[in-house]
Amino acid sequence: MSPDNDKDQPEPVYELIGEEAPGFHSDQGLGGGEGSSGAAGTPGAAGVALRRALKDCWASVRSLKFWLQSLTVFLLSWASAVLLVIVLVTGGTYTTDAHFWAYILTAALLVLGASLLAFLWGLSIRQTADDAGSTGLLHAWFFAAARGMAFTVASTVGLLILATASNAPAELAGVAAGVMVFESVVFAGIATGAAWLLPGRGGQLLAWSTTAFLLLGNVAAVIALLPAVRQYEPARVVLNVQRDDFGRIASYECSPEFLGIVEVFHTERVVWLGVSHPLLIFALFAGEASPGTASVSWLPAELETAGAGTQIPCVGSATAGANEQGETPVPLALTGIGTQLAMAGTLLLAGQAASRRREWLLSS
Repeated sequence: MSPDNDKDQPEPVYELIGEEAPGFHSDQGLGGGEGSSGAAGTPGAAGVALRRALKDCWASVRSLKFWLQSLTVFLLSWASAVLLVIVLVTGGTYTTDAHFWAYILTAALLVLGASLLAFLWGLSIRQTADDAGSTGLLHAWFFAAARGMAFTVASTVGLLILATASNAPAELAGVAAGVMVFESVVFAGIATGAAWLLPGRGGQLLAWSTTAFLLLGNVAAVIALLPAVRQYEPARVVLNVQRDDFGRIASYECSPEFLGIVEVFHTERVVWLGVSHPLLIFALFAGEASPGTASVSWLPAELETAGAGTQIPCVGSATAGANEQGETPVPLALTGIGTQLAMAGTLLLAGQAASRRREWLLSS
């Protein structure tokens, strides 16, 4: 080929790919929108959604609105705790000892606050054309959970200040922080999973129903089912009774001598429903973190007794065994955590499957 012909040939064009390409966006692969080259189900989709969620969360926590919401929830929790202490504990006055109770109740109420905030944040994220797919669900879930974790950090700082002022164990603030992080992930997952499973009012109804069960319905169900687990059984005479620091029967022996017929509530059959409540999960872990504090360990001790069903010893055909030693057959805290994870996971998986199906229908 002659040099003149070479001059007539067009110059080769090199197309830039990757992050240097014009029009490249970091949210590629997040749905079926324009500029999206990756499928929603690719292995890197979750990582891309997480990076985008963290970026959006960072922009959110720098806003005045976020901090006003966080401060409002913290102050409402603290004020409600103080009011409850004055009305229920100290009998109308706020003494020095009331600081400790206010600190505990504030931590418990903040667990509820973190749960509700993460739920509302997850439910308020609207699906767009780019976020209609399953990775849009992941982005919404990660975003709401990350905001809940940011709220947890701010609330933990406030709890540590209260712990120092009331000379209370700081371990409870750490327990509250851990439970708040967990509940933020769970309730954000419930909201986003339901919203992507049933877009519109149907998803909101499903999300609110699930949340209402975890915050109210589970405990109400236990109370409602108590008459169903009531029985009258024979009991024998109890010997060599030893009690723990809370007055519970720690060990005993059963005599062959018949005592009579007693009324028994088999709470071990229903108590697992109630321990999925965020407050009870916090109480169970708080009791383990501060076993020497009777005011903190009292409720977990009662829950363990109800879980073991050992309120009345030597009932029925019981012999010397695990139940008579007051041991809980199933860890209540793990039962509550497992119940919450199962509900949130079911909604997330169902929402992801529904999103992928809608993507497939739109693309076909």
